[in-house]
Amino acid sequence: MPSYVYVAAQDDNQIAVFTVNGATGRLTRTAEVPMPGGPSLLAIHPHRHSLYVGHRQVPEISSHRIDPATGALRRTGSLSLPDPPGFLATDRRGRYLLAAYYQGGRVAVHPLGEDGVIADPPSASVPTAVGAHAIQTDPSNRFAFVPHIARLNDNVLEPPKNAPGPNVIYQFRFDETTGRSCTPTLRIIRSAQNSAKRPRIRPPLLSKWLEAMP
Repeated sequence: MPSYVYVAAQDDNQIAVFTVNGATGRLTRTAEVPMPGGPSLLAIHPHRHSLYVGHRQVPEISSHRIDPATGALRRTGSLSLPDPPGFLATDRRGRYLLAAYYQGGRVAVHPLGEDGVIADPPSASVPTAVGAHAIQTDPSNRFAFVPHIARLNDNVLEPPKNAPGPNVIYQFRFDETTGRSCTPTLRIIRSAQNSAKRPRIRPPLLSKWLEAMP
């Protein structure tokens, strides 16, 4: 079975599809899929049958079925949103799509059908802080982590604006059966200083935090 790479081209309103040569790793561009609304984020289902797209120009999340023979995408569902997502990832079981909303300062858990189709309403929607930059569950699927950026409105092409951000990582208990996230159990300060580096989630390192928790 071929392997595929999908690349979101926001300004071109399309997703480029590449095949991967298993022996050399060489990429060959095979298709461009029209994708209105400014596709900027991608996440894939753990079973590799569905692709999820976050749209920035028209705030939306859409789900797409992947044809394993060709890599073609077929739209299966969508959600209209008040603000665009900043990050998408499924939980470890592939039952929920987790979304961090950078501008909205919140996170949400969207249920997925057995066929991978995204559904409404969300199982949970929790306010955090402006600059929620990612969300991911740990390997046990019992906790979700949400890093928040250290400085707001920074642009790599411009001098730092020195607008301090939350600079924290929120930790939630995650119920993989219901998709609900309860009140944060812990706030982890990323740095005593407002570092320009954006926080990254690295589950193997986070396991050190989990060892002390019931």
